[in-house]
Amino acid sequence: MRLLRVGHVLLIAIAPAQLSHAQPTSPAQQPAADGPSLSLSLEAAQAMIADCATRDYKVAVTFLDSAGVTKLILVADGVGPRAVDSSANKARAALTLKMPTARAVEQMKTDAALAARISSDRTLFVHPGGVPLAAGGTIIGAVGVSGAPIGGKDDICLSAGLDRVKDGLK
Repeated sequence: MRLLRVGHVLLIAIAPAQLSHAQPTSPAQQPAADGPSLSLSLEAAQAMIADCATRDYKVAVTFLDSAGVTKLILVADGVGPRAVDSSANKARAALTLKMPTARAVEQMKTDAALAARISSDRTLFVHPGGVPLAAGGTIIGAVGVSGAPIGGKDDICLSAGLDRVKDGLK
């Protein structure tokens, strides 16, 4: 594990072999997964955190690849573990549902099947701040932001970061 400080942000880089549950596999045994590049994920996460900081919000950002594997977690100073977990769970929900979590919140009000699916799956954290990422019409991953005050403010920071890198997702 490597800890890197970028401005007021701490970046944690973990090699898969350092995870306690990681199984040694050959490259041929590992499933291929699409996803935004690490550099693009980092640039977007930094923009999201910076945008939130201008509003005095401290947030965590999580990027997942298309297989749901964590690609990047970037956490602003002063963010608690609950926001870190929530950012990952929002990204997971967006990837699983294939829609922004803010839309899922609204759709649940009139779609009983969706509401039942979400309530039966505790891994789906459906609150504004998660979006799937697409390139060429294919979902390549998801991102989640958490830590801003309630009321969709995570979505504001998320949009600012994605606007900055949207051309790189094509």
